[in-house]
Amino acid sequence: MLGQAIDFSWFLENPAIVGYNLLIFAVIIFAGWVVGRAVGAVIGRLTSRFGADSIFRRTAIGRAIAKSDFTASQFFDLLSRWFVYIVAILLALNALGLPFISDQVTAILARMPNYIGAVIIFLVGVVFSDWIGELIRKSFTQEERSVLYVDLGGNLVKLVLYFVTLTIAL
Repeated sequence: MLGQAIDFSWFLENPAIVGYNLLIFAVIIFAGWVVGRAVGAVIGRLTSRFGADSIFRRTAIGRAIAKSDFTASQFFDLLSRWFVYIVAILLALNALGLPFISDQVTAILARMPNYIGAVIIFLVGVVFSDWIGELIRKSFTQEERSVLYVDLGGNLVKLVLYFVTLTIAL
């Protein structure tokens, strides 16, 4: 089926157009790499300046990031950088002008703001869930926590809020 969609004779008959499209592809990839590094550096500095490391260190996702030898600012640097890289790759593929690729790439690019929003919702929701769970646990003294099973209740609230966050993000 895919063999019928690709007309290889067209590539051989139009080398100037193919070369031009490949040049545009390479320029978009290079520009995406440059922009991605710049955006990642800016996002990393902003998150570091606003204290994201200390906020995330107190959450489950922050502890998981720390175990992989990343700070929160490095994580957000990489995350934003890779979003830009992926968009650049998709734009470069779209610039090739191949109809069997352009339709799928256009659909993915149209949903890209939704993907970015889902990641933001997920990260904010996880921080909020941990904050609420810890607030419940720290609202009582140590003696009250052991008698009333507050630690268990706080962890259950966190778990429910994690599921709510994941559902909203999806």
